[in-house]
Amino acid sequence: MKIKQSVDKVALLAIMAFSASSYSSITLAEVACGDVITTAEVLTEDLSCDLTTDEPDALTIVGPSGSLNMGDYSLTCTTGGDLGGAGIRIEGNGATLTGGVIDGCFDGVFLEGEGYHKVLNTEVVNSVNDGIDIDSIYNTINDCVITDSGRVGVDMDDDYNTFSGCTVTGSVADGIQVDDSFSRVFNNTSSGNGGAGILIEGSSNNVISQNTTTDNGNGDSQDGGIVLIFTNSNFNIISANSSFDNDPFDLRDTVDPDCSGTNIWVNNEYLTKDPDCLD
Repeated sequence: MKIKQSVDKVALLAIMAFSASSYSSITLAEVACGDVITTAEVLTEDLSCDLTTDEPDALTIVGPSGSLNMGDYSLTCTTGGDLGGAGIRIEGNGATLTGGVIDGCFDGVFLEGEGYHKVLNTEVVNSVNDGIDIDSIYNTINDCVITDSGRVGVDMDDDYNTFSGCTVTGSVADGIQVDDSFSRVFNNTSSGNGGAGILIEGSSNNVISQNTTTDNGNGDSQDGGIVLIFTNSNFNIISANSSFDNDPFDLRDTVDPDCSGTNIWVNNEYLTKDPDCLD
């Protein structure tokens, strides 16, 4: 019996040593520019990536098994940020990006594939085009900061997405552009953008709620705080938002002059509005 117990202990220690070694190799694996990430990875240093026409993306995460925790580290596109790629491209199904700063890329984060991805607590700055571009369904973007995008802060191009708890400032055009349907945009701050703080553009069945939009727009017809355009924007609920000091209006519906259509504007706070029947 003592011999068997000794053998068992030796076997157990060997298994524990192998497991620890395997775990260390996974968590301490170095992430490098151009990597396609298909397992759980942790960034351990700042990355500066020189992008090319052949490799326009700095990193790619592929779900469902791929994820990247950037921690407090940054990814900078030092050259090639105008090649049409992304700082981080997210593909497949159910990938996750957490933390970090993405700086100077064409699109900071580009979500595609089957969707169901998550981007959490990530900062995106100085994007040449869009800060975050959503081209798949059922994604969750939460608690992100998007600053100084060359076009829009976040472009929601596909359906059933959630964008919440984020701050979007300094975009050349719109802060948050809602081109999709059946999505939720709530608890965000969109300020100091050149176009609309939130633009609802040819999209339907969205809930736009409890957002703050201030100091957006340069007086053009599609600028302002929260702006709805195009006659195919229907059945949207715009409620409990705070919108102040936007140019030309804090709230604007360009397609329904008497508020008799399917979009519901209710319990919003504002100083200016067009038409006057908006609430």
